[in-house]
Amino acid sequence: MMVLPDMQGKGIGKILLNAIKSYSEQHGFAGVVLYTSEYAPAMKFYEKNGFQISKGVVCMFSQHEA
Repeated sequence: MMVLPDMQGKGIGKILLNAIKSYSEQHGFAGVVLYTSEYAPAMKFYEKNGFQISKGVVCMFSQHEA
């Protein structure tokens, strides 16, 4: 999910996030998991909307060499 920078602050992200949360509830999902950079401004947005940092989950990756 992404809202273009010039469209941020207009409630669009909140509408999208609420739609995702509602869809997951209606379909019996246990919850919603999202990934963002700890340095991204979106982290504060997600925290304000009920998300919290997961404990015990590590995201790992392997980068291809050029």
